[in-house]
Amino acid sequence: MPSEIVFERRSAAVVRTTAQDVSRHTVSDLFERYLTHLERRRRAPSTIRCYRSAYARAKPRLGAIPADRIDLADLCELHEDWHETPVLADRTISYISAALTHAERLGWRPIGSNPCKLIERYAPKPELVPVDRETLVKILDAVDDLVAAEEIDLVSATCFRLLVFTGARLKEILTAKWSFLDLEEAVLHLPKAKRGARDVALPDEALAVLAHLPRLGPYICPGRDPRKPRVEVRRAWAKVVRRVGCRGLRRHDLRHGFATALHEANVPLAQIGELLGHRDPRTTNRYAHPRVGRLRGEISAVLRRRSA
Repeated sequence: MPSEIVFERRSAAVVRTTAQDVSRHTVSDLFERYLTHLERRRRAPSTIRCYRSAYARAKPRLGAIPADRIDLADLCELHEDWHETPVLADRTISYISAALTHAERLGWRPIGSNPCKLIERYAPKPELVPVDRETLVKILDAVDDLVAAEEIDLVSATCFRLLVFTGARLKEILTAKWSFLDLEEAVLHLPKAKRGARDVALPDEALAVLAHLPRLGPYICPGRDPRKPRVEVRRAWAKVVRRVGCRGLRRHDLRHGFATALHEANVPLAQIGELLGHRDPRTTNRYAHPRVGRLRGEISAVLRRRSA
């Protein structure tokens, strides 16, 4: 038998075997595989719990479907059936989308076949409120005024001030303990941040905030029970937003403002990413938002140098 015919027959057998192997993987298998991937990438336990909860909700409807056969109709039906809880429906589709993209990396689905990208979400993604250095100053002034008027408590004020001065995530500040504080190095050693352990740099302003804060328990921002951390500061933040007059301003926008202020001060993006705890420099690019007016000034400065 000619070698070419043998090779063709063997190649066809490999293709058939591969297709059969792929079709054996169900959506439930994919969910478990992706959760394992998240654990290996050291994603935060709270993040993994969110994914696991979403997959548990979707498994009764989608779990038995082969991963390479799930299509737009399956997902649209699921999304529409949960219209009474639109935020939950949108979030679940996003988590399923992440798993289906991983299936493409595994070779379980063709590249670019993720149907979740075609599903129209109920709630539009909130627009980012630009926060520059001047806005950060207004926020700090508003916090000072509200504390003086006894409209917000000291713990909430401490949280907001540290968010401005450190660029840390809200949960990182709320769950920080006094034992994490290293005054010699001027850092907070966080053992469990979003991407694992990391250090948060503490400028002099942040150290001054901490120096005037009473130690009521193990946490820097204690809750009603001093043995436990503060869970939420939403009401206090709403008062700050009203005082500043910047509608739609989120607490996470302070992190973007921190990055923007450093970027406009010519701090390299690599260093900003390190301060924010980013592993991927592309993430830092999304956080730094230099103002167009400032960029116009940079262009003029370059043209002046060329004409000199």
